Amino acid sequence: LGEVWQVIARDNGAIFVTATSVLVWDGENFQVHKLPGGRRLQATLADGKVFVSDTATGLWSLEKNSLHNFLSTEILKNAGVLWMERDSSGWLLATTDGLRRYDDGKITEYSHEATDFIRKNVLTCACRSPHGELCLGTLYGGLAIVGASGAIERVITTDDGLLSRSIYSLFVSEDGSIWATSAVGIARITLSAGVTLLDSKQGLTGKPCLSITQSGSRILVATEEGVFGLPIGGSRTGRFQAITTLNILYLDLEGGPD
Repeated sequence: LGEVWQVIARDNGAIFVTATSVLVWDGENFQVHKLPGGRRLQATLADGKVFVSDTATGLWSLEKNSLHNFLSTEILKNAGVLWMERDSSGWLLATTDGLRRYDDGKITEYSHEATDFIRKNVLTCACRSPHGELCLGTLYGGLAIVGASGAIERVITTDDGLLSRSIYSLFVSEDGSIWATSAVGIARITLSAGVTLLDSKQGLTGKPCLSITQSGSRILVATEEGVFGLPIGGSRTGRFQAITTLNILYLDLEGGPD
């Protein structure tokens, strides 16, 4: 397999993304799709399909038995796509070069303000909030909250309680909270209330925090020192505990059917 950067659960199997390949496991066999870019690939799930971004060759859609080029590097202007969403008129793309619309075969800028923020602070991840805002995680500028008009409604940084301005991944839990991972810990963000910080004081001794997901009534966090679990939903405040059977480096966690 090599070093796996992302995992996406699908049907009875999973999709593994490495620096140069996409490996599809159906529960019995692997299909291997190689891309010649030589850089880290980025996969995202949108409109029921898996899309793979390669800055050297463009954006690809994973079909049943092969990868199909969805957008060329010329159209994307060599930008990587980290998040995408389909609507009634086309696609909204969060790229390394800004927020873009793709409608009727043409790329246009969706928000100059958000694009400028991305270019200054380096986009790392994105997600939708339960109320519809687009959340943009960055390497240098914290978290930007983008409204329906494309305007940045709020920027959440260390001044607002984040442990770090560098956000590695974002996850929306079942209760509507946004969880942001970083090199030094996790922030649980409720846009209408505030930020709760979770680090070694709550038992999260593994660092850095690379990925996060929810499994049943537990939040699971992947770190370079193994996976940690936090029970949620109970009457008392829980603490992170190391999961002893998952005590090695995991780069990505993805929730599956079971």
